[in-house]
Amino acid sequence: MRRALVVFFALCLIVWLEFAYFPGHTYLGSASQVYIAALEHLQQPGFLSRDLAAAHPNFGLTAYDELTLLLAHVTHLGIERVLAIEHFLSRAAGLFGLFLLARSLGLKIWHSAAVASVLNLGTYLGGAEIWLFGPEPVPRVLATGPLVLAFGLLARGQILLGGFLAGCALLLDPAFAAPFWLVLIIEFVTDRRFRTQLRPLVPVLLVFVLLLANLSQLQQGTPDAPISFSALPAAIARIDQYRSPELWVSLWPSKWIYFYLAAFTIFVWGLTRLWPALNRQMRWLFLLLASIGVLTIPASAILVDRLRSQAVLSAEIMHQLAILVLFTLLVCAAAAVHAGHGRRWREAGCWAAAAVLIFLPSPGKQYRESSGPHIAPLAEWARVNTWGSSMFLFPEEGRSGTAGRFRAESLRALWVDWSGGAEISHDPALAPEWFRRWQSTMEQPLTAEHLQSMLALPIDYFVLRRDKEIEARTNHETRQIQPVFEDAHFAVYEASTLRIVPGRLVVDRR
Repeated sequence: MRRALVVFFALCLIVWLEFAYFPGHTYLGSASQVYIAALEHLQQPGFLSRDLAAAHPNFGLTAYDELTLLLAHVTHLGIERVLAIEHFLSRAAGLFGLFLLARSLGLKIWHSAAVASVLNLGTYLGGAEIWLFGPEPVPRVLATGPLVLAFGLLARGQILLGGFLAGCALLLDPAFAAPFWLVLIIEFVTDRRFRTQLRPLVPVLLVFVLLLANLSQLQQGTPDAPISFSALPAAIARIDQYRSPELWVSLWPSKWIYFYLAAFTIFVWGLTRLWPALNRQMRWLFLLLASIGVLTIPASAILVDRLRSQAVLSAEIMHQLAILVLFTLLVCAAAAVHAGHGRRWREAGCWAAAAVLIFLPSPGKQYRESSGPHIAPLAEWARVNTWGSSMFLFPEEGRSGTAGRFRAESLRALWVDWSGGAEISHDPALAPEWFRRWQSTMEQPLTAEHLQSMLALPIDYFVLRRDKEIEARTNHETRQIQPVFEDAHFAVYEASTLRIVPGRLVVDRR
């Protein structure tokens, strides 16, 4: 009992250190920018109603928004703190799940704790452009922790509790959690010896499916576009390929396809070494889920790249590759430890080397988001001094996340930004408008002629880099246009002033 308590508190300490310090976590880093802006719009419908991305949330088929907004209302902590708590609990669940899986693979307690701690750091997976354990509180990341803990509990024979946590994951991200339930259904139908133990999960699944359906019907604000099983028009598919190439296997660098095939090969090889030590449920779990993960590559190539299936595209089935890589790393670690115990040092070294090569993140990818310019003063000014319906544009920011952070922190709409284009994969109807706005405002350098052409758009404020200034020149004088706000990084110009100022606009460097 004493050793169990020591291990428990050690794991809790590890979770806190990993969440708070290394590798840490991010807020408004990339994908979460749109999710959080949409949550803020649902919480305060008077704000962001003109924003193309925030007004069309893509979580209508999840309980992500209902859970977060309910906790924010009950605790009065605000969306940022509630999401931080949810993210921390998910990371904790993932760590304990990894610990249980490692124990089920025959590792001793402290070996299991060490393996779980390393894997819970997360690693970047190229091609699909996902993290093993993500740094941001988005639905797939929050669902990963309870799903991994469900794996561990099932492996240890805790069927009912594991089913409950898998149901929670289903509420947070149905597409990501569905394969686990599919494996349980296959096991229930085909394995008579295990059917009695799985029978209590039938009502659990039904309850969570009905709950998910009811919550989807009660979705606040602007609902998602209905799921369509038709093919995307070729023009919209090209726009999505431009914005989100990671969802199209044909656009991946070929090295990543070879990477996942190699990971699956290593997984199968390692599983054969551990097969006698695995219990019945572990064999089902590992073999079927890893197979589903690698099969998403040809499935996506056919259904998305060739048939342009809208439903499969929005489901983002490539995220299942994270489970394949996770299981491969676990198997490699367990095989290395077992080989070490048998004094087969070369074999242990080979397994350890395979795990390191798979675990290393892609070059140039960092867990923490780069800080970028400090946006808080600008966001605070916008909240206090502009109308809630004001429209902003950052014409020089391109694909950076600066504009998306501003939207979430200021509760002010953006005419267009790169992160908002991710919504196209879930609501293709947004594609033509988003692409038109992007092409007309963001794809060319900022010049006086370009700025003049954008004045006809319903934009209230232009946010430029601090080293730029706008002048109005006539035959008789040159007049500098004063920004309505400026700090060390940005200068904000009011569009209504630029429209009526006499003379020719000029954009110069200071």
